Amino acid sequence: MDTGEGCSGLLQAITNFEFVVTFVIGYLYLSHMTALATKLQRKSNDIFKAFTMVSSVLKWYQDMRAVMDEMYDDAYEKAMAMAAKVGVAPTAPEVAGRKRHCANAPAPTAKEYYRINVAAPFLDHIILQLGERFDAVTLQASRLLALVPSVMNENQTKSQELQGVVNMYRDYLPSPQLFSAEFRRWRIKYAEEEELPGSCATALKHCDEDEFPNIFTLLKILSTLPVTSCECKRSFRTMRRLNTYVRCTMSENRLVSPALMHTITTYTYRP
Repeated sequence: MDTGEGCSGLLQAITNFEFVVTFVIGYLYLSHMTALATKLQRKSNDIFKAFTMVSSVLKWYQDMRAVMDEMYDDAYEKAMAMAAKVGVAPTAPEVAGRKRHCANAPAPTAKEYYRINVAAPFLDHIILQLGERFDAVTLQASRLLALVPSVMNENQTKSQELQGVVNMYRDYLPSPQLFSAEFRRWRIKYAEEEELPGSCATALKHCDEDEFPNIFTLLKILSTLPVTSCECKRSFRTMRRLNTYVRCTMSENRLVSPALMHTITTYTYRP
C-alpha cells in the first residue's frame, strides 16, 4: 500500500508542468558543463587545461545570458512538447503575496513566469558559482601560467610580474634571489623557436633543472596543483580495502604509509 501511494505521488510530481519546465531548463543549460566536468576528473589533466576550459565555459554562459530570450524560447518549446506527450497543460503556480524565499515574481503568462523565476535565476547562479568556484584557481594559474613558453611569449611577461609568485613559494625555491636573471634566460631560450610548449607538463619536460632550477621548481608546482578533489575521493575509497576487520587495531600513524602506497600503486602505475 505504501509502495503504491509512493509511486502515485512520484508520478503526479514528475507529470507536473512546473517539474517538466525545470527539468528541461536544467538539462539544456547544464549540458554545456558535461565535457568540463569529465575532463576535470581525468588524472592526465593539468591546471593549464583546466584554466582554459573553465574560462571558455564561463565565457559561453555569459554570452548565453546576453541572448537568454532566444535560448529560453527553445527550452520552453521543448518543455511544451514533453508536456504534451504526458497530457499536461502549461500552467504557472499561484503567486503568494508573503513568500520571500521562493520564486514569487508575478508574470502575465506561464512562459514569462518560468523565464523570470526559473531560467534567468538559474543561469545567473551558474555564472556566479563558476566564478566563485574557480576564483582561487584563476588567480594562482594566471600568475604561474606565465612560465609556460606559449603564454609567456604571447603576453610578453616580465620578471617583475612574477615577483609575487616567487615570494609565495620562496621557501621551496633553491635560489629565489636569482629568479629574475634566470627568467630572462628562459625568455631568450624560447624567443625565436616556432614550436613552443603549450602545457605545464610539456614545459616541465623541456626545462633543464640544472640550468633553470627555480623555474623547474615552479613548473613542478604548477603541474601538480590539484584542479578537483577527485584524488582525495580516490584515496578515501582505498580505506575500505585497507582498514579491514583484521587491521582495525592499526594506529593512524601506521595506516598512513600503506594507504599512500596503495593509492600510488593503484592509480599511478596502473598498466
